[in-house]
Amino acid sequence: MTLTRHSTKYFVNYYLPSGLIVVVSWISFFIPPEVIPGRMGLLITTFLVLVNIFNSVINNSPNVEGVTAIATWMMVCVLFVFGSLLCYAVLLFKKKSLMQFEVKNCHSPKTGHWHGNELTYIDTAFSMAFPLLFFLFNLVYWPASWS
Repeated sequence: MTLTRHSTKYFVNYYLPSGLIVVVSWISFFIPPEVIPGRMGLLITTFLVLVNIFNSVINNSPNVEGVTAIATWMMVCVLFVFGSLLCYAVLLFKKKSLMQFEVKNCHSPKTGHWHGNELTYIDTAFSMAFPLLFFLFNLVYWPASWS
């Protein structure tokens, strides 16, 4: 008896779209923090689409005890997009606290050059950290899930 995996369906329907959605969520790091509707719209939309794909995976997978490899993949993808959303919340909180500090110290309530650079630095750090972490996850995931 020879058992083989037919994985093309899973790559096309689940792995590729969810991986690309995670990559699309990184575009939000290049949208200026001041463009709140655009950035939030992108992140919320990608998050909801991933949750929908994850629900589809759960509904179409056989009932097993424990967590399957594809469910792990989907959970990590959802966490990466949620992490992008949290990073934007941190950025907005930082911007708000900087503006309150300027108002409290009798400065004009607009973000100064140094503060703008600090926000850009935070966005740049996130835009480098997330792809690196996702790449490291893939280095661990693929050999472990297909062995």
